[in-house]
Amino acid sequence: MRILLMLAMLCLPSLLWAKPDVKITVEAKQQIVVEKDGKKVVKLVEAKDVQPGDVVIYQLHYRNDGDTAAKNAVLVNPIPNNTRYIDGSAFGAGATIEYSIDGGKHYKQPSLLTYTVDLGDGKTEERVASPEQYTHIRWVVSEIPAGKSGMASFQVRVQ
Repeated sequence: MRILLMLAMLCLPSLLWAKPDVKITVEAKQQIVVEKDGKKVVKLVEAKDVQPGDVVIYQLHYRNDGDTAAKNAVLVNPIPNNTRYIDGSAFGAGATIEYSIDGGKHYKQPSLLTYTVDLGDGKTEERVASPEQYTHIRWVVSEIPAGKSGMASFQVRVQ
């Protein structure tokens, strides 16, 4: 019993220090078409010199460098100025994806993301926000095991 207690006391500090350490990098990409072996191939390259109408793909690469799993890890990315979110383009395996229309203060699923419009005469109306109104996207990844990585992404159109 005494040895078991001593082992538990030796292991306790390492358990207290164990924690997740999630690192995130963001890349902006765009698709180009190149010819390879006589065939047209779509390739992702760094987004440079984008013009109005161009589509930019944002990729959030995440990795848990900690020694325990990260539970309900939150990734947030604003919709860049002078762009509009492309409806349905957000992706993240194992993540719940929510959106904000108020600068990232509140997040909800698209069907629950509403705002109030003053109709005059003291009347108001609640409306569902459109993707063009989104200001931020949030991914809540259920679990990122220690040493593992993943990616979330979304697309915007340059205005």
